[in-house]
Amino acid sequence: MISNKTVKMLQKFIDEGNYLTVVSGRNYGSCNDVYKKLNRKGYAIGCNGSVISEAGKVIKKSTFEPKILNDVIEFITSNYHIHGMYVMSDNDELILRERFSNLVYRVVQKLWYFYQGALRSPYKTNKKRFDEIVNTGHALKIMFLFGVSKKSIKRSQEANK
Repeated sequence: MISNKTVKMLQKFIDEGNYLTVVSGRNYGSCNDVYKKLNRKGYAIGCNGSVISEAGKVIKKSTFEPKILNDVIEFITSNYHIHGMYVMSDNDELILRERFSNLVYRVVQKLWYFYQGALRSPYKTNKKRFDEIVNTGHALKIMFLFGVSKKSIKRSQEANK
């Protein structure tokens, strides 16, 4: 997803003594994939700021308190119609709690995953692993999937309050 022209420019930028920090809502592993493509080292901030790594090594992380995260999950699932949940762990996992039951959502999910391009984040569907990450304090980020309709967007905005 990074053009050769951009790769060369960033390599030159780093080689001239400058610092590059890759920042993403994705987990830090995806950020570090950029450095692999550049064949250089640098800082990465992933999961919307929950984890910071330098040269591929985690130097700071902030995970959710299990009780608080479980309370949030319970509140959202009890009060809003959601289509699924992902959790990102501190060991660079992306786990979908349950397989989508609706065929349309499963197809859309596969298309979304396919069109992410070279830097797509691999994920697994595993309720047991999802719960382990949440309940042992290893969750860096959680994503609730509300859908893309106008009603879904309104529900997500309401839940965000």
